[in-house]
Amino acid sequence: MSAGVGLPTAGPTHPRGASPALVALVFLATLGGTGAWVPYLGLWLERTGHSGAAIGAALAVVPFARLVAGPFWAAVADRFHRGERALQVASVVSTAAAALTLASTGPAGLGIGLLAFALARAPVGPLLDAQAVRSLEARGRDTRSYGRVRLWGSLGFLAVGAAGGFLADGSPAAPLLLAVGCWAVAAALTFTLPASPPSPPVPVGPALRALAGRAFFAPFLAGCALHGAALSSYDSLYAVHVGKLGLPTWWTGAALAAGIGVEVVVMASGRGLLRRFSPLRLVAASMAVGAARWALTATVHDPIALTAVQALHGFSFGAFWIGSVEAMRARAPETIRASAQALFGSVAYGVGALISAGAASLLLDTAGPIGIYAAGAVASASAASLVALADWRERRAGIDGRSVPNA
Repeated sequence: MSAGVGLPTAGPTHPRGASPALVALVFLATLGGTGAWVPYLGLWLERTGHSGAAIGAALAVVPFARLVAGPFWAAVADRFHRGERALQVASVVSTAAAALTLASTGPAGLGIGLLAFALARAPVGPLLDAQAVRSLEARGRDTRSYGRVRLWGSLGFLAVGAAGGFLADGSPAAPLLLAVGCWAVAAALTFTLPASPPSPPVPVGPALRALAGRAFFAPFLAGCALHGAALSSYDSLYAVHVGKLGLPTWWTGAALAAGIGVEVVVMASGRGLLRRFSPLRLVAASMAVGAARWALTATVHDPIALTAVQALHGFSFGAFWIGSVEAMRARAPETIRASAQALFGSVAYGVGALISAGAASLLLDTAGPIGIYAAGAVASASAASLVALADWRERRAGIDGRSVPNA
């Protein structure tokens, strides 16, 4: 059964790549853990007595490491054609580091645990994205169907994140323990991925420089950084926002369910959306929707209305992600597939999350999450303009954004 239609069942491995169903299962467990970790880490830190500045600093560790370590790990994987081995090592080490973080009783242990976790976790997403695209190519399927593989990660995020919302009211550490369990399962699954065939090393630098010279590159990545900052604020601070509004924590789980439920539909429809719109136009539209979402998040206080607003996450993240993955896939040579995805991810959730963490350090104790979400509306609106500029640059150069040849 194909990933994205019914429950995925891992089929036989393929000599050129894992089955899409197997990759879908790894997504399910990996992003299930993320759904229990990211929204509740800030809440756990707050309830264990840390200040807003300390929370912002702790949250900055992960994106900083992603910015530094993600591209490095991915470049090594591309150079030596061992993406599955890099994914195995990163999954095991990051899971162990997350457990160390929760067991720490002092600031030194917490800092070391978070840093080790972040350095090891940085390449997991890009390497999984590259595995998903490769699995589709290996079976002659349209790579625009990537969303049907990735949506299983969204379902995992939804189910485990919602469970974390209910567990957090009893113990703020409970969702994080659940995350570690999910990541342990994901790490075990990575060892069922087929090994890449032996291949001589390839130079990564020249291909990356060629990609960086394309007309879309600078404004597209700048837009991803700004929109990523707004998305990171939602992921890291929404539970804090709900708490400051005097609502029970389970409303965070309800918001996650509303947003990711729509996200799954968007990702399942990704092939059709990308046939109708170029990747860059789809990304720009997702950012414009995001700007409206953050403005409403900052001003709406009724719990039902506020939760309904988060349904816009389905498009402001879902369309942003599938459009961006396809944009990088189409413009990057196959030899740097993981590096291209890591570059996009490190900007969106590395640079972007650092911007978000900086805003938290400056504003959380004064303006609160409301001020941060108001700033996010401006950031996503600016991002939409930048990606529209990237699309215009390509059209002026005579490039069809829906059928861009690889470099």
